[in-house]
Amino acid sequence: EDMQNFKLHAKDLSSMCNIVINETFNSINTISVAVEVLEAFHFLARTEEICDCLLKQAHRVRILFVRKCDLLRSEFDERRRDSAAKESFEPRLAGAAQWAQSMSEYMEHYWNLLNHSECKIV
Repeated sequence: EDMQNFKLHAKDLSSMCNIVINETFNSINTISVAVEVLEAFHFLARTEEICDCLLKQAHRVRILFVRKCDLLRSEFDERRRDSAAKESFEPRLAGAAQWAQSMSEYMEHYWNLLNHSECKIV
C-alpha cells in the first residue's frame, strides 16, 4: 500500500511539474528567455513525462526562432521594396547593408543560443 501511495504521489508530482512548465512557457515571447527557462527545467527532467513535456517546449522554442526569422525576412523585403521605390538625393541603399548585417548577427546570436543549450533544442 505504501508503494502504491508513493507511485500515485510521484505521478501527481509529475503532472504538476508538467502544468508548471506549460504555464511558464505560455508567457514567454523571447528566444533567450525561453532557452534559459528550458535549461532550468531540464535540470528537473527525471521522468519520461517531464522529458516529453520539455521536448514539446523545445519544439515551441524552435518555432519561435523560425517565426523571428520569417519576420526579419519580411521586414528585409519590405525595406528593399521601399528603398527601390523612393527616389531621393540619398544613396539608394544607404544603411541597408549595415542593417542587414546587424540582423544577421542578431539571428546568429539566437542560433548559437539554441545550438549551445544544455538540452537538445536543435
